[in-house]
Amino acid sequence: VLDNGINIKLVGLTMTGGVAEEGGAIAVLRDSLVRLEDCWLTDNRAGQKGAAIHLGAGLTVLVRTRLTRNEAPRAGPIYIAPRARLVLAHSLIAGNRNQGGANGPVYLAPGAGVEVLNSTIAYNHAHGVYVQAAQGKKRSMLRVESSIIMGGSHAIWVARKEASIVEVYRSVLHGQIGFI
Repeated sequence: VLDNGINIKLVGLTMTGGVAEEGGAIAVLRDSLVRLEDCWLTDNRAGQKGAAIHLGAGLTVLVRTRLTRNEAPRAGPIYIAPRARLVLAHSLIAGNRNQGGANGPVYLAPGAGVEVLNSTIAYNHAHGVYVQAAQGKKRSMLRVESSIIMGGSHAIWVARKEASIVEVYRSVLHGQIGFI
């Protein structure tokens, strides 16, 4: 669990078997900068959301990092709260499950921001990326570039058209029902 003002870089670690209410491997609760390079987060569990990573605030950067076989009732392996931002670069999110619904492995709450760059999100339970509906002026921002996103029903699920800003460049989106 990372608290206020932490600046941490983790390189070459495997985080496995973590169990928590939120964030089985990593929970960033306040403004911090977290960078994972060449890491593997696998077989982690959460009682609620964010089986591997729960981002409450701050910036988290995942570079060449894999998230596999993580499981939570909601929001699969990564949950991004309203004040949090995630950059996913050259990484893989595959084979993860959420037990009770269609939320994807990457879940953006209103006001969250995510950049998916040269990464793959595929073969997970439910949607590829789930963008929750806006609440007032809190709109999420999702940018996908040179990536592959596959979902069981939709590659990217936007709860309502005014919910967020979604930009997709030079990427492959695949869903069994639709793309976005």
